[in-house]
Amino acid sequence: MSPETGWRRRLEIALGSGPVPADAGRGAGEGVRTRDHLANTRTFLSWMRLALTLVAVGYAVDKLGVVTARVQDRPPSGEEGDRTTALALVLSGGVLANLSFARFLLQRRVIEGPALRSRALLDVTLMGIAGVIGVIVLLFLLRTG
Repeated sequence: MSPETGWRRRLEIALGSGPVPADAGRGAGEGVRTRDHLANTRTFLSWMRLALTLVAVGYAVDKLGVVTARVQDRPPSGEEGDRTTALALVLSGGVLANLSFARFLLQRRVIEGPALRSRALLDVTLMGIAGVIGVIVLLFLLRTG
């Protein structure tokens, strides 16, 4: 097998577009692999919903600062931290989306592998990011409320 063929085969397996290897899965039939892939897809979509929500909340925080400035008859400025909070939320949404995609691909490879291996580091990282963002939103709400 040439290096290019090996690389191409690994990419096809990771993306789920190639033929299923004979030693794929952990046994117990094709239904288990299918169930695992569907669960992986649902988990990926839920992380993407969170990422998109963070981007939308960041946008709303930014626009809330502009609207509040207009109501109070003052020029909009980013000195109050609204802009910083909004940018942190949007940036964290983008980072979360990319990490969740990496987790999705990694988990596909684990599902296609011969043995179940736990890969918790990326999941813990994603949860840490979500927790930090929760604290940022809480601090923003306490400051503006």
